[in-house]
Amino acid sequence: MKKLYNFIFLLCLVFSKQELVAQNILPDFDLYELNISESETVFSPAVFRLNDDTIELIVVSSQKNNNEGKISRKFKEVDLNKIFNLQKITIENKPPFKILSKELLSSKINSSYQEGPVSLDKTGSKLFFTRSSQKISKSKKLLLDIYESNYANEDFQSPKKVALFDDEISVMHPALDSQNNIIYFASNIDLENQYDLYYSKISSEGKFETPQKVPNINSPLNEAFPFIYKDILFFASNRQGGVGGFDIYYSKIDQENYQSPALLPDPINTNYDDFSFSLTDSLKYGFFSSNRQKDTLDISYLISFKPLKGSSDTYKYATFTPSVTEQKSVLLNDSINSNSFLYSDSFKTIIVDKPEFGDLDLNSDGTFVYSNKDEKVKQDRFTYKIFDGYRESNPIEVSLSRIETEIYLRSIYYDFGKFNLIKKYKPRLDSIADLLDNDLKINLLISSYTDARGSFKSNKKLSESRSKTIYNYLIKNRGIDKSRLDIKDYGEDHIKGNKYNDYLVAVIKSKSNGEVSKKLKEFSKYNPFVYKKQDYYLLIVGHFNTKREGLRFTRKLNNQGIKSDLIKNNLIEVSESEHQKNRRTDFRIINK
Repeated sequence: MKKLYNFIFLLCLVFSKQELVAQNILPDFDLYELNISESETVFSPAVFRLNDDTIELIVVSSQKNNNEGKISRKFKEVDLNKIFNLQKITIENKPPFKILSKELLSSKINSSYQEGPVSLDKTGSKLFFTRSSQKISKSKKLLLDIYESNYANEDFQSPKKVALFDDEISVMHPALDSQNNIIYFASNIDLENQYDLYYSKISSEGKFETPQKVPNINSPLNEAFPFIYKDILFFASNRQGGVGGFDIYYSKIDQENYQSPALLPDPINTNYDDFSFSLTDSLKYGFFSSNRQKDTLDISYLISFKPLKGSSDTYKYATFTPSVTEQKSVLLNDSINSNSFLYSDSFKTIIVDKPEFGDLDLNSDGTFVYSNKDEKVKQDRFTYKIFDGYRESNPIEVSLSRIETEIYLRSIYYDFGKFNLIKKYKPRLDSIADLLDNDLKINLLISSYTDARGSFKSNKKLSESRSKTIYNYLIKNRGIDKSRLDIKDYGEDHIKGNKYNDYLVAVIKSKSNGEVSKKLKEFSKYNPFVYKKQDYYLLIVGHFNTKREGLRFTRKLNNQGIKSDLIKNNLIEVSESEHQKNRRTDFRIINK
């Protein structure tokens, strides 16, 4: 950066540094060297035009023009190797950003001695740049001025000097804040060989107000190369606490209050000279210059920021629910925390395309309410963007799917006499939990059953244990709020025609219902009833939970001279698959 030192007329001092901790405020990026010249110094790229296919830059270059022979006699001792001109560079708008063309700006801009870093307004219609003055200070130093030029008829027009200070003070490195109509620059008004940053407000008539020193920014050494991006001021300084000669700092501006400067991290700052940092409005690219490869040659670099990305989401809601309130933000699915400018924690969502069929209220935090009363509509979608306070992502799609609840509310089955959750049915229970997660308005009724075998009392208790297994899993394993769950158990009461215990004692057997019914009065003290089994009718005088109880009763009847037989209840003599259908837990959506 030795040539650069000559250009900005800074006296580089040797001093002790206490290194500061750099702050990584930038999104993820790839770094590219702009191979503009193998032998010339090239620094301070400024974007003139950003097109789909190309990027046009204006850079400061040590390449010579045809005006060298016209240098005034009073500059006869000027080292021609220290002359800089402005050059327009065109590069491809894609990696590796190949150089397509380069040309010096016309003599309207490039004068006989040297021109320096530029700043353009947002439209590219006005150019501010540094130019050597036609005067020499009392201490025999060449003075610097800032000029402005309008762009018209495909060229920059003859520039005019910007009046900021008197003629004995150097001003350089303009940085235009188009949004707030402020121009930042560097000047050595206080000490001839030390530069500080100043700003001047521009009136609606285009006049520059009295410059003010930027507060809380300047040090005892040099500040130069300012650049303003929205509410952040970047600049270069060789102050104490850096990591190299000149380092790049930034200061966030909060209602005209400039925060204490912080260093940008490696690989932006190195133990060499790093300076002239800038960003495109879209925060797609950044630029800076450095002599990290050759101490005598400044090279420019392009920063290609990785875009702010989001991930598509799918939300499901039930057929019986006209709206879904989504408390889980769509932002939770977006890997954005490590790729945002300034690592903002205040990401916002911006709706791009509304749903085609339903109504949507998307909150800035990514939660939303979607409503659609038409049950025939099974699919809908909307798109949104992420905004991190400085840039927006590409559109991200959210799918809305109306689910058929019978697909999700499938029964859970058990082994005989057991209430533990069988492994193969766990996915069914998880899908039910997903349904509850996807629609916070719905509640669930859990009902368990048993087959006919065993006593009514024991089976009621068994069904309660089965429901408790499901209840505990949904709460403890899936985090479902217990207030959304109800339980109603049936044991074996749900089985149609299931009035009697498992074992029956019969005293009369006939294919005629009438013949059996005639005996009811004879055995009335046993509360008899007619029972059909296969093709026969039986007179039943007792029913029992266990075979042992039934046999004891038949022996008692035999002792009384009454012949009897022990038979099984029809409902316990069914196939195992039929029993399995009854050993289950069912689910139903309810409103509380």
